[in-house]
Amino acid sequence: MVYIFTYADDVQIYMFFNPKIPGDSACAIFKLSMCVEEVRDWMLCNMLKLNDSKTEFFIAAPPHNMPSLSNINIKIGDAEVIPSATIRNLGVVFDATMNMSNHITSICKTVNFLLWNLFRIRRFVTEDASSNAMRALVLSKIDYANALLSGCRSKDVARLQRLQNRAARIIFQVPRRHLSSPLLNSLHWLPIDKRICFKVLLYIYKTLNDLAPPYLSDCLTIRVPTREGLRSNQDLTRLIIPKTNRLIALKVL
Repeated sequence: MVYIFTYADDVQIYMFFNPKIPGDSACAIFKLSMCVEEVRDWMLCNMLKLNDSKTEFFIAAPPHNMPSLSNINIKIGDAEVIPSATIRNLGVVFDATMNMSNHITSICKTVNFLLWNLFRIRRFVTEDASSNAMRALVLSKIDYANALLSGCRSKDVARLQRLQNRAARIIFQVPRRHLSSPLLNSLHWLPIDKRICFKVLLYIYKTLNDLAPPYLSDCLTIRVPTREGLRSNQDLTRLIIPKTNRLIALKVL
């Protein structure tokens, strides 16, 4: 199945295939190429142009499958497009194994630059002004799309936690060795792992109460009890955890 998402200046095409099925990868590439040509024809009919050289091709797969997928490429017009190691979509950096490590690295680079500039002017502003600047400039960067970080490796989440701890120490102008937990409590800042969990729970709450877009509601399914008399049947908001398989995703941007 092919999924196509069109935006004002962007078209994204998704397709999945199973590496365990012989010939499924070649079939998926062929279908994806035909779909790109159909998109090109549609754009020509609407006086638009598909930029071949700026088109990105991305493969997301488990790490043990990546060596067998290194020779896969796709021909788009006159350009031979090879898979990109990372792609940026709505400001989020995705890598081939989808562990979000590259996205966290990108956040760290941006936030470290902001923290350095805020540290330089800290002595000229009040504590309240510094706190407001940290929330507007630093925490907004850390919290953006942080629901995607759910299930990430603890060492990657710890990198973001060190940034938050540094921001709190700059606000209170304390040395680097000062314990950060009391500072976060004074600022009423949740730790990074709790902020991620809160964002996921917030999305679930809004979805269950019809406060979210329909495409999010379609992702959640309320569990229907199959047996009577169970204690778990009293929880009317219990969700079904979907089973996932090791399908490989192809994406063209």
